[in-house]
Amino acid sequence: MRSIPLRVWQVFFCKDHEEQALSFVHNMQKVGRLIKLVISPPQLVPLTNDDAGTYMAAIAKNIREDLQCIVCILPNAKRDRYDAIKRMHSRELHVPSQCVLLKSLTDQRTVMSVCHKIALQITCKLGGELWRVKLNVAGTMVVGIDICQNVPKPTQSVAGFCASINQHCTQYDLILVQHPLELVFYLSIYLCPCRYYSTVVFQEANQDKIAAIGTCITAALERFKHSNGHLPEAVIVYRDGLSDSAANVERDEIHLLYQAFGMVYEPTTTPRLTYITVKKRVHTRIFHTKSSSTSSASVPSPAYPSPSSLASPLLPSPSSPFPVPSLSSPAPSPVSICNPAPGTVVSSHDAPFNFFLVSQSTQQGTIMPGHYLVVHDTSGMSPLHIQQFTYKMCHLYYNWPGTIRVPAPCQYAQKAAFLAGQSIHSQPTHTLADKLYFL
Repeated sequence: MRSIPLRVWQVFFCKDHEEQALSFVHNMQKVGRLIKLVISPPQLVPLTNDDAGTYMAAIAKNIREDLQCIVCILPNAKRDRYDAIKRMHSRELHVPSQCVLLKSLTDQRTVMSVCHKIALQITCKLGGELWRVKLNVAGTMVVGIDICQNVPKPTQSVAGFCASINQHCTQYDLILVQHPLELVFYLSIYLCPCRYYSTVVFQEANQDKIAAIGTCITAALERFKHSNGHLPEAVIVYRDGLSDSAANVERDEIHLLYQAFGMVYEPTTTPRLTYITVKKRVHTRIFHTKSSSTSSASVPSPAYPSPSSLASPLLPSPSSPFPVPSLSSPAPSPVSICNPAPGTVVSSHDAPFNFFLVSQSTQQGTIMPGHYLVVHDTSGMSPLHIQQFTYKMCHLYYNWPGTIRVPAPCQYAQKAAFLAGQSIHSQPTHTLADKLYFL
């Protein structure tokens, strides 16, 4: 874990909830000591009421240059107030924000768990890293792309772009691309962090192709070079959000990616590219069967007579065309069906190479695998290596302590696109691009 000390932060709350705010600060510092995270006392800012304008005015009045994070304790889940706070922090103040519902701080049975999760989220928003996975892919940039169609404007959709910018594929830079109607511009896991660059793009509704993907990858490559001192040798793209009716989108986006490579790299140093489409909503289900019987050595021999000793005329003769069951054979063992273990892969080596991956476990119902189609690959990685790498990337989503259904960059891209489409409604400031501000 690479933690960022939280030394300068502010907590905004209604004056009627001062007791809960003080308790929240006390619990946050207690959690910080437990997980070895430095959390200094914050500046407490009581408010006269819970109107969105009151929060906005108080935040603007108390802003300072060295401010790291702002926490707003909200009495209820009123949407316009939440959107106004997120919009102000992402577009104007350049400071990460954390909104906390008051009711989540009043249950003494769960309050420490809530504060622990908030502390981890704030660490991510400041640029910290919670854990790593051993990937063995030095010099590789991993990109996740997803599209959010659920936005207030029916003529728009939002594409999220998230790319790793460190050697461990744990630090990401987020790009949100926006163009309204027209373009505006096996598998073992080792704990070891990841940083990302992200952005969003606003585009026409129901448009699958991201015309600004070249701009996004160019910015991510420059950020990777600034972070590591060199450009990546390989780029792996996980493309989520494509509809079943999308035609030639992959081919067009691969072409745009190579065009962007040509503008950044020397002609003889073009990176290796792997382009994989991701589908979360599939009808395929995978099951694991296992016998519930004990070993054959412990099963007693059946006490049935041999067929030759039976003179019953009801049994067919040996020359009868009907099969005679062997009474000396034991009854078939009962078979139980269960969900496969996480890391299970069902693959087809037909061209193009594709596979189903079970990355999670569940105690109820049937597990839903993800479907991955390797559309383009010049990396030289074996199919097994691609499957292992994909499974490991499902462990790097910092907002959940286990695995998720898709590689972490895809989930980060989806979260960024959803926040931009639902609350911010525009491109966030570039100063937050290398922080997971959308968690």
